[in-house]
Amino acid sequence: MEDSAAVFLIDDEPVVRRGSEQALRLAGITVRSFGDAEAALAALADPGTAPPCAFVCDIRLPGIDGMTLLKTLQVRDAELPVILITGHGDVSLAVQAMRAGAYDFLEKPFSSDRLVDVVRRALEKRALVSENRHLREALLRGGEAPLLGESAAMQGVRRLVAALAPAGVDILINGETGAGKEVVARAIHHASGRSGPFV
Repeated sequence: MEDSAAVFLIDDEPVVRRGSEQALRLAGITVRSFGDAEAALAALADPGTAPPCAFVCDIRLPGIDGMTLLKTLQVRDAELPVILITGHGDVSLAVQAMRAGAYDFLEKPFSSDRLVDVVRRALEKRALVSENRHLREALLRGGEAPLLGESAAMQGVRRLVAALAPAGVDILINGETGAGKEVVARAIHHASGRSGPFV
């Protein structure tokens, strides 16, 4: 299986591609680089390749250009961040790309710090999108009252709910407004296995 890469980098200029790849690697970001969009799409279609969390792509490429790639990727996943690299004369095209759904654009020449900053923000956005998807799936799977979150406090609440749910005793839950008393009550009812609606 191919190593997972957080970012797919596509640029047909070898010097720019190598420099950008090195800047991302030095910043601790895993990257896989390509000289054209066709090679990146072929890698994306390979079942052994983990999908990247973001794309950095030059607008002007031989074959499939950056705008076409953007549209192709949006069909696959509309929330995948795509950062486009533009030459000086392509700024109006970059603005058009932003309207079409690109995450951001970098104008050549750009600094390594600027590249790393934009890519980090794109990865943070992707992480939030993935977490939201995960929570929605957990909500759908969890029945009436899933307790969401992975903090130590939430794990403690889950253990407490699991311990109290089967007990045949009355339970008083108190706390400030908005603390989640009703969510915990629903979780206890759901985990108890008792029939009947939650009241």
